[in-house]
Formats: sequence, structure tokens, C-alpha cells
Amino acid sequence: MAFTDRYGLTVTTDSPVAFERFQQGMDDLLAYGPAGEERMAEALQADPGLAVAHAGVALMALGQGDAATARDAMARARETVGGATRRERQHVEVLSAFVGGEGARGFALADEHVKDFPRDAVLVNQVSSAIALAGASDREEHRVAFMERLAPAYGDDWWYQSALAFTYHEVDRFEESRRLSEATRTPRTTWLTSRSRPSTSRRAPPSSTTGWRATIGAPRSTATWPGTRRCSRSTSAATRRPSTSSSATSCARATRARP
Repeated sequence: MAFTDRYGLTVTTDSPVAFERFQQGMDDLLAYGPAGEERMAEALQADPGLAVAHAGVALMALGQGDAATARDAMARARETVGGATRRERQHVEVLSAFVGGEGARGFALADEHVKDFPRDAVLVNQVSSAIALAGASDREEHRVAFMERLAPAYGDDWWYQSALAFTYHEVDRFEESRRLSEATRTPRTTWLTSRSRPSTSRRAPPSSTTGWRATIGAPRSTATWPGTRRCSRSTSAATRRPSTSSSATSCARATRARP
């Protein structure tokens, strides 16, 4: 048995409760809400074989800097995804690459995946964050390009418009960022869109952790979106500012809070 989520994607489960809780957890993950972990846990209680819920647990654990739990949850996702759809199998494979530190492989797989499944929002959200943290000096421009190419698939979807607003803010396209932020500002998106307002002081939101920044994707010196340049300096969660040295690659600080 299968259900269809609000993005039109099939979710393989025999349990209506598992699907409902997964859908709620997915939306909470995308909105950086407080109840995502609980909803995913309830989904897995109703159906322990729901692979995409295990993947969701892995991403939220990664967001808390808990790499061990993230790896365990992703291992469980791989164990249970065999009987699911091609989209779900690829979803797990791509996210597993990022959680496992294979950033280059994750980017390559994701590039192919979104050609067929551009509305796989959880995966797109993770890829967007991984691009921003990959270390390329022009990473934010590549993140904008990645998100903009998916615009036809999302229309006025609240998550997409909010996420796009944030990427515009990071490349100083403030008016576009403000317009999208105000258009999508709802109780669900208040936290997400509030980060897109222009300010003279950019800080990582309080929920960001050194552990997450250190574990997402592959090491910054090697994980790059296809065609981008590598950053020659390796840092963890520390602020990375443009270098005045002609011999150093400039690295701007990434401020996205969670995958």
C-alpha cells in the first residue's frame, strides 16, 4: 500500500497513521519546527519499515550534531527501503551519501535525482545546505542556481519560497528576499523567513552546532558541487571571512542553521 504526500510523491507504507505522522514530521523538518523528531518517531512506531522516516530521523540527528544516531538511522533506512519505489530508494541513497561523508558522490547522485524528482523537498533542502557548507568560494551563487532551476516544480509552495528567500539573502539580493519572505510569512515559516531579513550582523541561529557543521557531507576541502572551486583552507564551525591574500581562496561564512 502507498500514500501520496503533498508534493505528489509516493510514500510506501501500509499504515495511514505512519504516513500522517511522517507528513507532519517532514513539514516540521522543512520549517525547522520543534516537533519533527517526535512526529518521525511516531511514524516509525506505527511502521518500523518506513524507510523515508528513518532517513528523516537521520537528518534531524545530523542537525543536532549527533553523527552516531544519524549513521544508525540511515543504516536502518537502507535496510528497509528495498521494497519501496525508485524515488524512495534514490532518496535514501543520496542522503546516505551525505550522512556518510561522501559529499562528492552525494552531489552527483542528487543532480541526477532532481531531474526526475524535483519536488523531493527534503532531499533538495539537504542538498542546498550541503552546497552552502561545501567550501567553494562561490558556493552561495551555486546554491541560488540550484534552487532557481527547480522553481517550475514548486510554484508558490511555502517551503520553496522561504528557502529561496534565504538563498537570495546570502547573495545580497535583499529586495527579492524580502518580497518572498513577506509573501510566505505564516506561523509555520516565521523562523525560516525571519532569517532572510537584511542585517549588518549575520549570525548562525542558536540551534546550529559545531557537530553538525563538522559532519554534514564530505570534508569542506573535498566536497563541492560539480563545477565549483574548492576552498583551500579547512575550518570547522569557525567564521570564514574573505581573505585579503592573493594566494588564498576566499571563503565566506555559511549561516544556514540546519540541513
